[in-house]
Amino acid sequence: MAAAGAVVAVIAAVIVGTRGSGEKPRASIVASVARLAAQPTSEPGVAAVAQPGQSASITMAREAGVAVVVARSQTAFSAPDQAVPMTSADGPWLARRGRITLVCFDLPHPLLVAGPLPADQLVQLALRLEQDAW
Repeated sequence: MAAAGAVVAVIAAVIVGTRGSGEKPRASIVASVARLAAQPTSEPGVAAVAQPGQSASITMAREAGVAVVVARSQTAFSAPDQAVPMTSADGPWLARRGRITLVCFDLPHPLLVAGPLPADQLVQLALRLEQDAW
């Protein structure tokens, strides 16, 4: 329970930091996830966050000994301007923000994974997470 509280506190600070930043509301959740991945909490946990136009469930996990942020939503995550499509223009995308890699898939449900790992490791993690969800 303390871990979830720590995650909520960090996410709240990150979300509040995006207000007034000029970012699109749905894109600000993506920016918040990237910032959270850059300063992860030491404990895994789960929290829910909401911005105008989108809400997401945020989970802190570990992959290859590294803290990774996993966000799930009922609505697609907006790709940041620097995102590169992995397939079609409205399909999965990946982006980098400093040392943080973000990968996003929309099928069967929107999933965003972010962390200081190579894109191929995050893609494999995202695929595993989706398989485990079924």
